[in-house]
Amino acid sequence: MDRLLSVLTRAYRVGDLEQSVLREGQRYFASYMFRLVKYTETKHEIQGVGGSLTASLEKELLTALRAKSNRHIPGEVSITPSLVLGAAGGTGDTNLYLAVSMNSGEPFALVERDRFALMLMSKYVSIFYDYLHLIEAKLNEMEQRHGSDEPWLSKLFMQITEKERKRLASDLHDEVLQELLNIRRSVERTSGENSMYESRKDICRGLDNVEFMIRETCQELMPPFISEHGVLHAVSKLVEKTRLRAEFQLEFKTLPITAPISDEQTITIYRIVQELINNGFKHSEARKLTLEVGQEDEWLHIRYKDDGVGMETSRDFSDSNRFGLKGIAERARMVGGSVTLESQPGQGLKVHCALPL
Repeated sequence: MDRLLSVLTRAYRVGDLEQSVLREGQRYFASYMFRLVKYTETKHEIQGVGGSLTASLEKELLTALRAKSNRHIPGEVSITPSLVLGAAGGTGDTNLYLAVSMNSGEPFALVERDRFALMLMSKYVSIFYDYLHLIEAKLNEMEQRHGSDEPWLSKLFMQITEKERKRLASDLHDEVLQELLNIRRSVERTSGENSMYESRKDICRGLDNVEFMIRETCQELMPPFISEHGVLHAVSKLVEKTRLRAEFQLEFKTLPITAPISDEQTITIYRIVQELINNGFKHSEARKLTLEVGQEDEWLHIRYKDDGVGMETSRDFSDSNRFGLKGIAERARMVGGSVTLESQPGQGLKVHCALPL
């Protein structure tokens, strides 16, 4: 159950929650068939998530649900000959159930320990399920009422994204990478013939590559030196790594930043520079990129220029289909900054970001 709670707290959307619950349920009830079942009261319809129900199971389930005079209480466990259901909340006239059955669909009974686990799982899921439905409904309502020009709403989603990046980087480092290191130690302790020795060398080389890729991914998701050494140091490290793998020349200039910078501003600056460099890799076909970052008066300026293929666009990022450039504009806007863009086909790209300090 601790694992389930950890998974539930990481879900930000109803769809993500459903898939997470499905995975955890199938892991726990591995000897059975585990599904999510949505029951719409007004239409008396059933929708299965994680596997469809057989005709006989669907009929059995509909009969049981129709016979229920009132809605199940979250955590309530219902038993039919071939199904065990845990009520997991719902929204409107649609109820969610966690359903356990035999793979063959034949009659069975869960032991008390597993029934108790299903009850707890259903209670936990109902709390998060109802909460996320409420959040999504409120966000949809606000978007319809105010449109998409509310900076605070974009800011909220950006903060959620950064939190998820940080969590993912932590998971990769603390769990996946550590498991790879354990495998490496086990392989290195193994002794055998020459053929086995060669196999071990191949495995270790593969582990080297995987470990390197995971470390690189962790640093891209959440560079550890941002808070320790400041944003200019972090950007300099990013530029150094880029130069090692880029086919273009990258010039980088800095001006001192004397004003205090919040964590939010630091992340914004780093992500904008990161996205500009990514744009150079993916789209520019440039031979030379120039990047300048630094403080001028009370503003932090980021200037980017390349001699690449350019694009058809106005000065407004909304005319661009490049989601990376749109993301730059959105990040700048949410901290009160501005972005200007100059580009024509065949004439490269210039981007200027001005962020208040």
